[in-house]
Amino acid sequence: MNMLLLRKQQEPRKAYDLWSEQYDEQPDNLMLALDEDIFSNLITFASLKDKTIADIGCGTGRHWKQLLKYRPARLIGLDISKGMLQHLNEKYPFTETRLISHSTLPLQNNSFDMIISTLVIAHIRKIKKAFYEWNRVLKSGGEIIITDYHPELLGKGGDRTFLYHGKLIAVKNYIHSIEEIRRLAEIMNWQIREFTERKIDEKVARYYEEKGATSIFKKFQGTPLIYGMYLKKRDVFA
Repeated sequence: MNMLLLRKQQEPRKAYDLWSEQYDEQPDNLMLALDEDIFSNLITFASLKDKTIADIGCGTGRHWKQLLKYRPARLIGLDISKGMLQHLNEKYPFTETRLISHSTLPLQNNSFDMIISTLVIAHIRKIKKAFYEWNRVLKSGGEIIITDYHPELLGKGGDRTFLYHGKLIAVKNYIHSIEEIRRLAEIMNWQIREFTERKIDEKVARYYEEKGATSIFKKFQGTPLIYGMYLKKRDVFA
């Protein structure tokens, strides 16, 4: 992961189609490592066995190996990138996936027990519209797990970038503050049961040192890098 001054950015659909070629081959990607750590913790608060799960912005299915261990009744992946879904289907041939083009989900009302969306929120321009759509398909008492680049980092010029054939590509982001997410969650009748974040500190310094990026580490030191939330939709029948 590189964090550089804000530059011209590629739209997510095009960027992730390019990134899909190497997305699963990033052993030293700090953001993916922290996302895995946060997700593994948040998932312990959830109930997945025999549940219906929608993974929105599923990508190549980074978390699917872990999710499938819980034996959900249904797991569907939705993404705007055809390339990412192609790689997911290669890894899990009998998977249920949907290619989407906007916030509207091709899912029935009140049809899912859980929504997972990791490293996606900042790619969504109209986040309120997206949350209303999530709320439409989520059952009463349903659960949500979110992780994403921290808006404070994005606000300071931290880019979501990758190398493609030697060229540095930055992915388009929209900044949604934690306060905005909390406010919208309340509107949706979602309770935030757990919140966590990781900062750029000495614990992650080696990632920057190994890439010869100590100047970037010093520039962003102390800045929150990633956050995660576990939310639960209030049960209207309780």
